[in-house]
Amino acid sequence: MSTNKLIAGILAGATAGVVIGYLMNPERTKRKANQLSSKGNDFVEEIKSKFDDFLENISGTVEAAEDEKDELFATGKSKIHQVKREVKSALDGQSM
Repeated sequence: MSTNKLIAGILAGATAGVVIGYLMNPERTKRKANQLSSKGNDFVEEIKSKFDDFLENISGTVEAAEDEKDELFATGKSKIHQVKREVKSALDGQSM
């Protein structure tokens, strides 16, 4: 047997031993599962927080746009009434 094959066999055996030992240790496996679960929960909470911030930001933008729309509508309506009065006044001045 060549030296390369011997080294490859030893490395494969050692790797298999580590994997089997890791899987056979229920306490360590359980601890790792809890760590992964905790990280997953943290990730979900972070996503929820960012989404809530996003919704809050969007709500503020929509409310500001609605306020601006109402203000522009009121200004436009006022200008229309002003122009109507000016036109009526100009027409009344011509009829005399």
